Amino acid sequence: MGGRVAYFSTVPEIVFGCGCTDEIARFASLYGRRGVVVTGRVSGKASGVLEKIAFSLERQGLSVEVCDFISGEPTCADVDRIREVVRKSAAYFVVGAGGGSAMDAAKAAAGLAAQSDRTAVFLHEERASTGALPFLAVPTTSGSGAEVTANAVITDPDARVKKSIRGEAFLAAAVLVDPELTASCPPHTTAHSGCDALVQAVEAFVSRNATPLTDALASEAFRLLWCNLHRAYSHGSDIKARSACAWGSLLAGIALANARLGAVHGMAHSLGVRLGAPHGLICAVLMSEVVRKNMAVASRKYTRLEAIAGASLPEGLEALNRKLDIYRDFAQYTLPRHDFAAIAEESLSSSSLKANPEKFEKEDVIAVLDRLADRSESLEHH
Repeated sequence: MGGRVAYFSTVPEIVFGCGCTDEIARFASLYGRRGVVVTGRVSGKASGVLEKIAFSLERQGLSVEVCDFISGEPTCADVDRIREVVRKSAAYFVVGAGGGSAMDAAKAAAGLAAQSDRTAVFLHEERASTGALPFLAVPTTSGSGAEVTANAVITDPDARVKKSIRGEAFLAAAVLVDPELTASCPPHTTAHSGCDALVQAVEAFVSRNATPLTDALASEAFRLLWCNLHRAYSHGSDIKARSACAWGSLLAGIALANARLGAVHGMAHSLGVRLGAPHGLICAVLMSEVVRKNMAVASRKYTRLEAIAGASLPEGLEALNRKLDIYRDFAQYTLPRHDFAAIAEESLSSSSLKANPEKFEKEDVIAVLDRLADRSESLEHH
């Protein structure tokens, strides 16, 4: 670290444990009698979180409007639609209940609640926001860490742009992590979201901005996910494995919020917009290639993760991908070689790429994408 000044912050309150969703009313009632709950089109009902939250709030005399239309990556239009519901209902708080997409849509709507300009203006101009409504986070997947980050990842399909709106306005007032809510996640969702969390742990650990505090969080997140993700994938009802993955995702989220990420996430947004593939899936297939690129400058830290994994990190990550059927899932997407130069240009402005331990130039991004494309046909996805 040398003489660099280090800063660390996170959400004001975190509650973790099976059944803790019931406590949502205790937090919501601090802010007012009306709120908006944002959840996924499927996840809210499948996980039971919508029913649990509604029951808890209504039992305390609180009323809510439900926005359960989030499907896939949240768009500027999705956020504007939620903001209109917030405005019309005169809500005092917003609850995000679901995976990373529902969480990002909810926190963006809460963070921009007092603004008149459309969401796209804040996305493209990177303007700060003030006058946010309290945002309460209830994750139903173990993956994005969005419940503890001060940014919302939003897509503008018209401009083919996916990036973050950042600021304290997007930080949750309270987070409730209930591992029971993740038990209904289908295997492919468990794998994709879990790989996102695992990659975040690796990237935060070797980030240029890492500190001893984020290292402790990131390395423990890696251990928990490495040792339990396949079990959660293959035995979804194993609450012990689900709890370990939930802890791992949470710790990785706190670590990345303070240390930032790396080249995988620097490339993943631009590539994801073009492929329409799940974010965690893209991160999973990119990670081993980026580790190889970073090895010369980050070998000391990678060695510490290899001691946990019991394997060479690139080969170990690829073996885990095969166990989770990542390569089989990725086989349905065709890498757009003709867009690699544009993806590289877009990636260079990413704060994640700037935090990568190895400096990446345009040709380095293209080289990683080319290697992935060259290998995609021979990867074990048949």
